[in-house]
Amino acid sequence: MKLNIYIIFLFLFIVSACDVIDKPLKENEGNTCGDETLPIPIRKILVEDYTGQKCNNCPLAAEVLHEIKADYCDHIIPIAVHVGSFATPSGSIFPNDYRTIAGTELDDFYGISSIGLPQGMVNRMSYQDYTVLNKDNWRAAVHALFQTPPDVDIQITTTYDTLQNKIYADINITTLNAMNFDLNIGAYLTEDSIISPQLSHEGIISNYVHRHMLRAAPLGAFGESLASSASIGNKFSKSITFEADTVWKPEHCELIIFVSNAETGQIIQAESEHFSLK
Repeated sequence: MKLNIYIIFLFLFIVSACDVIDKPLKENEGNTCGDETLPIPIRKILVEDYTGQKCNNCPLAAEVLHEIKADYCDHIIPIAVHVGSFATPSGSIFPNDYRTIAGTELDDFYGISSIGLPQGMVNRMSYQDYTVLNKDNWRAAVHALFQTPPDVDIQITTTYDTLQNKIYADINITTLNAMNFDLNIGAYLTEDSIISPQLSHEGIISNYVHRHMLRAAPLGAFGESLASSASIGNKFSKSITFEADTVWKPEHCELIIFVSNAETGQIIQAESEHFSLK
């Protein structure tokens, strides 16, 4: 009897000692989201899922990202970047090429697909000495960041001109802390709900829903220079105009703007906005 009690006590101690991350911000009834005790603006975290349509492990990573987004709500800006040999078109089954110039540059720079897909990055910051992270580490990396007050506030106004196939964006940035390093501003366009085949452990899913797919990077893979440094309260404005691909569905597109440390590549803050259709 004493042995059984000891075993139960030991089990409870081990469970309580484990590094279990709760779901602190899961959507409530009425689609409300977030922790009202955190100051506004909140920290936004860019979570990049490097994937490919012929990668049978990649749907599992996409599900992990989906769950993180559901649990951390507005703190998370997800993006799926198709890279490497798993993303190449292949005959009639995988006829589409979802690779991008920016995605390939990021893949080459960080050596992502050479490690093996799926892999990801969380604000391109180091977690346990690694920048490129296995899907099992994404949640913990997010949890370590989300309560940190942001250094930058980003406001975006976007328009998708469906007649001229052009996208317009006005971006206003306010620095909330001093930063003594070069700052970059970057822009990515993502498209959601793309129905296309995907390899999985169960075989080929012909009507797989690809989410948050990187489609374009009008300011390049790493963005362009914003400022050489910043003080509290500095304000920056930028307007972007670029051509839209007629294949994209405007109602499923979103513009992501980020500010990064130009030297380290770490994302300081990000923001996303769906398009106002014209």
